[in-house]
Amino acid sequence: MRLEADRRGCGDWRGRSGRFAWVRTVLGGATAAAVALLCAAGPTSAAPPATAAPAAVAGAAAAAGDKAGGALRAPIIAVVDVQNVLQEAKAAQGIQEAIEGLRSSYAREIGEQERQLRTAEQALGEQRLTLGPEAFAEKRREFERQVGGVQRGVQLRKEQLDQTFREAMREVREGMLRIIADIAGDVGANIVLAKQQVVIIEKSLDITSVVLERLDSALPRVDIKIPAVAEQK
Repeated sequence: MRLEADRRGCGDWRGRSGRFAWVRTVLGGATAAAVALLCAAGPTSAAPPATAAPAAVAGAAAAAGDKAGGALRAPIIAVVDVQNVLQEAKAAQGIQEAIEGLRSSYAREIGEQERQLRTAEQALGEQRLTLGPEAFAEKRREFERQVGGVQRGVQLRKEQLDQTFREAMREVREGMLRIIADIAGDVGANIVLAKQQVVIIEKSLDITSVVLERLDSALPRVDIKIPAVAEQK
């Protein structure tokens, strides 16, 4: 991700001085958090949490093992590189591209709002000597309300992107697990392990490429659905 470009696009409030330093701190922090979150949707974030993969793959293997009946059998093992599948799958890469597009759009939107706030702050500073104390205090309160609105907007965008990415990748993970269960049944495997849990494994037991090929065929893309997030007052 081009973080420096994002910072230029969204504005940099933290390096400036003035009466409303707290405003810049709040807004700059919120924007930085938004960029950090959006950048989290980069190439390495498609994989699920490390703690989730083993349980999910084990569940797929158990489902395949149930097909063989209740008799206890000798273990027949297969291995899947879950992280690789969730990064290289066509659907996952399409999700990454869509999230990147949304991230860039939101960054431009936030940058424009920050530009307007800087203009309003400058105008407020110029009015300090010409307005009475009460009039100036009202102008300042209005500016602070504008800053609060931008901050809420940034938070909403963060929530939208996070939920959009999470729901889209859930479809990919569920599709992958169904395919793993099918392949385990085809080859007679009753144990499927995540490759990240294995130190040494015979190459013939690795079904990653087959899982990826079937996943790309069955689920080449996932439609991105941007959730509606209620505005925080």
